[in-house]
Amino acid sequence: PKLPALQGFYKNDIPTPELRQLTRENVNGQIYNTGVIARFILYPQKTGDLTIGSVEFNGAVQRTVTRRSRSWFDLDFDFPTVQEQPVTFRSEPVTIRVKPLPPGQPANFSGTVGDLSMTASIDKPELNTNDALTLRIKLTGKANMKMINPPVVSFPADFDTYAPKTNVQEEYSTEGTTGTVTFEYVAIPRHPGNFTIPPVSFSYFSIQSNEYKTLSSKSFTVNVNKGREDTTITVVSGLSREDVRLLNQDIRYIKRTLPEWNDKKLFLDSKLFILWYIIPLVLFTTVIFVRRKTIRERADVARMRHKRAARLAGKRLKKAEKAMKNQQKDEFYEEILKAVWGYLSDKLMIPLANLSRDNAWQALTERGISDEVKEQLGKIIDTCEFARFAPSGTLPSMKETYDNTVVLMEKIDQNLK
Repeated sequence: PKLPALQGFYKNDIPTPELRQLTRENVNGQIYNTGVIARFILYPQKTGDLTIGSVEFNGAVQRTVTRRSRSWFDLDFDFPTVQEQPVTFRSEPVTIRVKPLPPGQPANFSGTVGDLSMTASIDKPELNTNDALTLRIKLTGKANMKMINPPVVSFPADFDTYAPKTNVQEEYSTEGTTGTVTFEYVAIPRHPGNFTIPPVSFSYFSIQSNEYKTLSSKSFTVNVNKGREDTTITVVSGLSREDVRLLNQDIRYIKRTLPEWNDKKLFLDSKLFILWYIIPLVLFTTVIFVRRKTIRERADVARMRHKRAARLAGKRLKKAEKAMKNQQKDEFYEEILKAVWGYLSDKLMIPLANLSRDNAWQALTERGISDEVKEQLGKIIDTCEFARFAPSGTLPSMKETYDNTVVLMEKIDQNLK
């Protein structure tokens, strides 16, 4: 079948068994054989009138045709016979009206609609400096979990923080999307003391009460002890990192005899000074520079994904190639889809949860990708999405799809360097 155009929607697929048997159903007084070929959960991404396009399906109908023949006794008689005739079925497009959310949105509202509950916890209330602390925030309920943004956490200024790790578990049914999304925040305290992590809040629009709701956690108290590397550092509560002073070196032992002076060449002028001090200093500076650069690049997840997009896509394509050799049709088309959407997400620096054909095509256009390339890309995506519904004989060969995908991704990669 040709599935409908879903412009302006974010789509989640509801698992649908392969159609093996039809059931009889009365529709407007007519008895039809019916079957479900696809089910989706749609989330509108803009307000106004949105149209779900027509579904097209090529099938066959049986018609009774009367033929005249002669019996063994040379007598003429008519007998009915059944013939199949190809027919293209089309559904009517459906238009829905999407209302805007009401005013009065909380300051931390990020667009989530559904019904949720929240829990928050830390892995330990006491730790040493330079140890890692993990704060977990779990949202559970009915919503599009992949599109929920991480709540903002205000860690103390003495903590080094990193981008949260997101883990999404979803289930799809005709009732909607339910599941859990967990955000893990890692923070590293650099100085000892007692610190407080203020309550974390998250706001959403409730579909049950038709109003904005805000969930809040409790605050967390963390006791940070002095670690092994802090034996020469004294930290006074309330001071910033720049106020830390090095102590116990202000008074040194008073020598009672005069030192002996040797008339020798200054050590600063010797080659040994260069070997002992200059070279280690250069090496140390280089290591610090490289390490800081690595930390910055790792922190910039989007940039790292952009650089590694082609390599990650290549790994996914190898899985598709293996499935093709083993004649595993479903696995092949699934891996091709993962390779294409994963590559576009990494290369265009759009989170996979927010990626759609609309914003991907817009981003490709802004980067100078031609309409011809986008059209070929759309055909590959359509082929993979239709593969589980269409008979094998109506699809391009897996080899053709694989080769077209490789060539097309190479073209895109050359333009998005």
